[in-house]
Amino acid sequence: MTIPSGRRCSWKLITQVSCLLLVLSSHKASATCFPAIFNFGDSSSDTGGNHAAFPTETAAEYLPYGQTYFNEPRARYSDGRLTIDFIIGHFRLRQWGKFCNLMGNKSKSTGLPYVVPTFDTGVAVTTQHPYKKLYDELFRGKNDSFSGAVETTTSQDPELKIALEAARRIPLTEYFEQGLYIISIGTSDFSAGIAKQQTLLDIEAYLPDIVTGITNAVKAIYNEGARTIIVGGVGPIGCLPVQLTVITHDATQLDNFGCLAPYNTLVRSYNVQLKQALVDLRVQLPLATIVYLDNYQLQHNLLFNNTQNGISVGIQSCCGVPSTYNFNDKVQCGETGIVDGGLFLVSQTCPNPVNFTIWDGYHYTEAANRYFARQILSGRYFDLPFSLIPDNCTANQI
Repeated sequence: MTIPSGRRCSWKLITQVSCLLLVLSSHKASATCFPAIFNFGDSSSDTGGNHAAFPTETAAEYLPYGQTYFNEPRARYSDGRLTIDFIIGHFRLRQWGKFCNLMGNKSKSTGLPYVVPTFDTGVAVTTQHPYKKLYDELFRGKNDSFSGAVETTTSQDPELKIALEAARRIPLTEYFEQGLYIISIGTSDFSAGIAKQQTLLDIEAYLPDIVTGITNAVKAIYNEGARTIIVGGVGPIGCLPVQLTVITHDATQLDNFGCLAPYNTLVRSYNVQLKQALVDLRVQLPLATIVYLDNYQLQHNLLFNNTQNGISVGIQSCCGVPSTYNFNDKVQCGETGIVDGGLFLVSQTCPNPVNFTIWDGYHYTEAANRYFARQILSGRYFDLPFSLIPDNCTANQI
């Protein structure tokens, strides 16, 4: 199915939306592993939040998204699984991705407020709902009264019953302290500035605000019980096909890898600020393990040292209009369109996504995401020695 061109603008805005992905433990998960993962991310780790908020308006709801692994779209901005999917699978956790669908979409028909957890650059999560007392009881462990409430709504309000049954899968109270928290946002703040045609100096001026937003988020979840927190830096956005296409530049602005040097320099400056802020946070929050994940080096290494991983194509999109970077801002992955006064363009998908690093100009392929997950689990790109996999944790291979 071809993505209607009218939805493209909405999709650009949606990539700037962050969503909370909540993952619960399966019955088979080892008690010595993390019982839950709470992921705060952007579209690179979105498994359905954008779809729930804007149904039928997101590119990831249409082929060729999802084609490699799922053989159908699964509201993921990739040809298959995301990095967070692989991490979830490794720890044998089951995903709570349909929470947004149950709670978000149903609210449109019932007139109830959204209960989809949302935030901007790491600010607070909202849980407004007329049945909030039931949520409060659940979080305090009063599961008996909550279960009784679910039963009494069976005949009275079937849609509410669905929502309540979804809410019953909220983690146990102790999981909020025992779980793993991942915060990997900030890329969209750079992308938004570029889309607004802001100068490098303009973008540089608000970088401290992004860092402050993220550190405030860390403090907020710490106060709610979070004790193991991974915070990811921003990757090399100057190497992405979207930026190499939309940003006017000449050869002097490209580095030895063919990336936009000024933008990557700015990202590295931001990452230094973020990393230092996390060092300071460790002093302020002594009960927490706070780890910085070097997404920049992780992604850059795959882009330009990729042959050993079976990936042979770096800064070209697998899915897009054939061109230097296989990307066209007006006709993106899965689209067709008429541009420049009559030129008809058709997006094409490479026959071998497993050989590509970048999927659609913005996001990575399943093959790249698998590599990222393996490296994260190895701890290689953390700024301090930290193992995500205790010796007595029984986990799956990915």
